[in-house]
Amino acid sequence: MFNIQITGSDTNFDYIRIYSIYRTSINATPVVKRLIDIKTDTSPITYIDRGIDGDIIDPTLLLYIGGEKIIAGTLNQKDNTLFLGNLKIERPPISDTLKTYIKSNSSISFTSKSLVY
Repeated sequence: MFNIQITGSDTNFDYIRIYSIYRTSINATPVVKRLIDIKTDTSPITYIDRGIDGDIIDPTLLLYIGGEKIIAGTLNQKDNTLFLGNLKIERPPISDTLKTYIKSNSSISFTSKSLVY
């Protein structure tokens, strides 16, 4: 059980996600729980974990948050260094939900003026 109080959170983000990470012994695989997403519209933000919230996730997922998937065309190693070549960054396509949001929240207008010579 723990208590978190966050003040001065960055309101450029909509939510703060809180994780719980614990190990049962030294060098054991950690147990990672995604606890809650809290909206950043209030300050201070307070959360009390009672050990019953959240869902367990794969601990390796935290390593890749915010990262991009790459595909290496060639792999080679020398002196315990891995070299990647012909890299391609794989990005997911824009979802239909995001496309709909962009279309409904943006507008472009044109005005025409006649030119007199």
